Amino acid sequence: MAYSITPKFLQVKKLSASFTTGKYFFLQKTTRALTNVSFSLAQGETLAICGDAGSGKSTLLQILNGSGPDYEGDILLYEKNIRDYERRDRVSIIRMMYPNPDTALNPHIRVKKILETPLVMNTDLSPKDIAKRISYTTEYVGLRDEHLEYYLNMLTDIQKLRLSLARALVLRPQALLVDSSVEKLDAILRMDFFNKFLDLQKRFRMSLIICLNDLDAIKHLADKVLILDQGKPVDIGRVSMLALSTNELTQRIVKSFNHEYRSVRR
Repeated sequence: MAYSITPKFLQVKKLSASFTTGKYFFLQKTTRALTNVSFSLAQGETLAICGDAGSGKSTLLQILNGSGPDYEGDILLYEKNIRDYERRDRVSIIRMMYPNPDTALNPHIRVKKILETPLVMNTDLSPKDIAKRISYTTEYVGLRDEHLEYYLNMLTDIQKLRLSLARALVLRPQALLVDSSVEKLDAILRMDFFNKFLDLQKRFRMSLIICLNDLDAIKHLADKVLILDQGKPVDIGRVSMLALSTNELTQRIVKSFNHEYRSVRR
């Protein structure tokens, strides 16, 4: 890469998490979602998280975003435990592009308010500077000024994803978390988002953690790959290691057949 990177931006050490289901104690069931997941990411690098449905990909992103279940292990930002950060600082460093804006964003307020709220809560920007930041961000993701007066149900599904990206970027984070929603788009729209992610990485040295199962997309975007199987890490390393791995799930991804999402070729 042509730009420098800052080592030890993000370190995840022996991260484990469980879910408990069932209303009554004697009916409760505990399910292990993640087991001893460890990785590191330098500023400006991209990590692709791979695995079948239920492998723990989304849970891992939610924990990093601060919206997941309780966990064991350590998450370090610049070698400082993430639990020791003020919430205002943490949410300004790591932001998530929510995969389902219909459930993650408030449908009762206008788009402008959706984007204003994190700025009002987490920055000291003046109203004028907030307006400038929102205008720049919406233009960057491909929304128009008129969309600021819309409600969520007035947007198309693609515009909702662009809004989700705008809400993540409006605080100018140092790391962006992306679930698998983008990978499910058609080829042209998917590439539009992927190229946007590469631009963020190149222009702002933004780190990216994205759920991907498509080998072409992984090679296009990622520096490192973490492969999860039922919450356990089975492979982690540089993208070049995929072809050398003997793990069955890794080889299935390499061979590009019978995995969760298939590449759309035209």
